[in-house]
Amino acid sequence: MAQIFAWLTVLFAVLASALWLGSTLVRVDARKAAKAAQADTGWAPAQITYGESDVVLTAALQTRWNRWAAAASAGAALCQAISTALA
Repeated sequence: MAQIFAWLTVLFAVLASALWLGSTLVRVDARKAAKAAQADTGWAPAQITYGESDVVLTAALQTRWNRWAAAASAGAALCQAISTALA
C-alpha cells in the first residue's frame, strides 16, 4: 500500500511541475483582449502591457494555472506523508 502512495506522490509532483511550467508560458495578447472588450462594451479598455501581453489579464490567467499546481503539490505532500506513515 505504501508503494501506491509513493507512486501517487511522483504523479502529483510531476503534474504540479507541469502546471507551474505551463503557468509561465501562458500569455494574453493585448490586442486581442482590447478588441474583445471593445466589441462587448463599445469602449477601449485601459491596459498595462509588456511587449505584446496584457499584464493584468496574463496574471489572472497564470493565477488559475497556479491554483491547480498548488493543489497537485498539496496532493503530492499528502501522499508522501501517508506513504511514510505506512512504511
